[in-house]
Amino acid sequence: MSLGDGDQVAGDPAAAGVFTTVSTSFQTGVSVVTTPDATVVIRDEGRPPVLLATARQLTRDLGLSRRLAVTLAVYPSPSGTEAAVTVRPASGGLGGGLVILTRSGRAVARLPARAGAAPAPGGPAWSPSGKSLAYLGTTSGGAPELSVWSAGRRRPVSSALPASAGRYGECVWAPDATSVLCPASSGSQWVIAPTGGGQPAVVPGLGMPVAWLR
Repeated sequence: MSLGDGDQVAGDPAAAGVFTTVSTSFQTGVSVVTTPDATVVIRDEGRPPVLLATARQLTRDLGLSRRLAVTLAVYPSPSGTEAAVTVRPASGGLGGGLVILTRSGRAVARLPARAGAAPAPGGPAWSPSGKSLAYLGTTSGGAPELSVWSAGRRRPVSSALPASAGRYGECVWAPDATSVLCPASSGSQWVIAPTGGGQPAVVPGLGMPVAWLR
């Protein structure tokens, strides 16, 4: 199937298809302008497309300026019943956040970034059960932190991460969902943070982990 002018695609765990961000083009005088990742859509085989949200809706949900140009990326939960959408300023500046949507496009959680963008380009990570979401952010002082949001909880639980590790790569969950491992982008150490909050542990680790096996 044709996805249009898509920038980011993630497989649909619940059907033969994908979640995708799709940009749109419009004519202004003699030129054609393409807006970055204007919509989030489900495209499943044999079914009509489902529009989950537009960039304008998501920026409004997060309390951002309607004039702010943003880029979107979608991360479906393991079951595909929900999807986390990151909203980042296209210019790379401060602001943005996360919105969690159902398959019908209903927003069930809005998580504005308190300060700046995530210190690593990796996206949010769903827990194995799909009931929690871990994502990197920064404290008001600019230090890296890991936030864990769980269904039914209004606010995420945040843990400060060692600033000495520098920037962090994509995090992975422990199979029992009690911890999240975030590798330093230097590839020399890993930080294991309890999902309920508390002091993270720093351990030697080489490279970037792909998955936490049982």
